[in-house]
Amino acid sequence: MKLQVIYLMLVTFCLLGLCGAATADVLAPNVPETQVFSVQTQMDLVGTATHQEEVLWRLSSEVLNANEEMGLNQAEFVGIGGNWDLVAEEWVYNPGGGEYVSEPYPDLAPGTFFSYSTPEPPLNPAGEVQMSDAYTENTIADQGLITYTKSMDIETGYQPENLQNIMATRIFTFQGSGVGRAVSKEETTLDTAGTATILQGFAPYICPFGQSLGDCFPPFCNIVRSGSSIDMTRTSLSSVLEARTVGQIAYGPDEKWPPLPRVDTAPVELDYRVRIIGTDPDSPALGSVTAYIQAHMQEGGQGCPVRTGKAQDIFYSEETTTDGTITLFEKIMHYESGLKRLS
Repeated sequence: MKLQVIYLMLVTFCLLGLCGAATADVLAPNVPETQVFSVQTQMDLVGTATHQEEVLWRLSSEVLNANEEMGLNQAEFVGIGGNWDLVAEEWVYNPGGGEYVSEPYPDLAPGTFFSYSTPEPPLNPAGEVQMSDAYTENTIADQGLITYTKSMDIETGYQPENLQNIMATRIFTFQGSGVGRAVSKEETTLDTAGTATILQGFAPYICPFGQSLGDCFPPFCNIVRSGSSIDMTRTSLSSVLEARTVGQIAYGPDEKWPPLPRVDTAPVELDYRVRIIGTDPDSPALGSVTAYIQAHMQEGGQGCPVRTGKAQDIFYSEETTTDGTITLFEKIMHYESGLKRLS
């Protein structure tokens, strides 16, 4: 797991990396029905403009807001002889008698499919991973020369390396007249969590040289928040958000419940970049800018599934604020987490 921050304002530069060796995010696989959203916005005017946008996306390897137990009620033999006749739906006993009882639900006939739900939280103790991704933008520009271009693309299916599930790109320039000003806030939050998932002899990866996970992969709970805000009378702003948040299923739902997600797909990735310059070489940006990232990463260890305590806990918070005449403000933030890392 790596958290990287690059900050550049005028001639200042710094780099931070955090690495952990316990485990990392395992992504929930996409549902069978996937969607694509694509919205393009363009404005060029003198006067007032507003733009509000909100995305909230939740995904589970099992189901949301409940824990479901599914399977076939098994017949446990007690005594001597006998077979269950699937056609007649009755027991045919061999000489000498015998008795069968139903497990795990004695009130249901043997061989009956069962499905029971219990409220959530907590996540399914039999193994479940969930993802929650939120994005908001709120921009108001009043009394000025305004140009605004925004592109929002969402793909809910699995995306391999170098492709993203969410991509938001915007270019915004504002030249206030008199008391004109522009305020804008953009923020994204990525939250991933999972319980210890017992593998039951399955290897949840394609590569035959995949990392050995033992009997299960450990629990985790990671949250990352990043964004920026401005309050300016003159600015040229550009920002890019990219997030990969969806994995693949390792085995079909008939082979294991809850379904087992693959662990060697492209990792969780969140990139956010914001850059502010003047409207022209002789007119630097004027006003205040804030950009930030916060992260809290909690990981289980090698004692899975017996040991339930945390093996790693990382908290990171960083914020940069500037106010005045700004020639250049640029901040680049990168988060990546997975059992298979690209960097």
